[in-house]
Amino acid sequence: MKRGILAACEATGKRALPSWLGTCAATHKRVLKELLVTSSIAQASVLKDEAIRSIDGKFCLPSEAQTCSWSDRRAHPDDLRSCALTGLPIHVEFLAGENTPKLRPLTELLDGIRRNTDEDQRWNRVAERIASALKGSKCKIEAAILSPSKRHLAACAESKAFLGLRVSYVGAIYDLADNAIVGRVPEGKRSGGHWAAR
Repeated sequence: MKRGILAACEATGKRALPSWLGTCAATHKRVLKELLVTSSIAQASVLKDEAIRSIDGKFCLPSEAQTCSWSDRRAHPDDLRSCALTGLPIHVEFLAGENTPKLRPLTELLDGIRRNTDEDQRWNRVAERIASALKGSKCKIEAAILSPSKRHLAACAESKAFLGLRVSYVGAIYDLADNAIVGRVPEGKRSGGHWAAR
């Protein structure tokens, strides 16, 4: 076999028959087919090192991945669920509850299980944003947990209305960079160490 008819794999530099090579949909490199995996979404071939892998071992292209709103990490869409509390896409590793998945840190804050004081110097500003979302109810932050990416803060606030006669507990995800609440603001009552939406 003549050396000239062989083609180089752009990932390894190895030379092989052209029929042994495939094209990566993400990088457009011609590489050995054994280095490629198939996207479970578009069925396109992609270098395994470039692909995003799901917990179940499926792959997708980087362009098909979605961002977890809590960790800010890109993930296979199969690993994200809509948080029942906020409506934000969250990776399953941060969720609690099978039928109604909820962001675990926020759930634990609302239930009163966690009393973290992360970023307490910003609590007044967070309380103002939550009060605004609730159309003016007075709020006081009770506890807050910083996200893995350090961009978001899960906060639980005590909200009082009707001259303080009605007390509820409100959850929120606060974007520290944008100084804004992201997603829905769930409001409910706490009883016996368990929070329930109104």
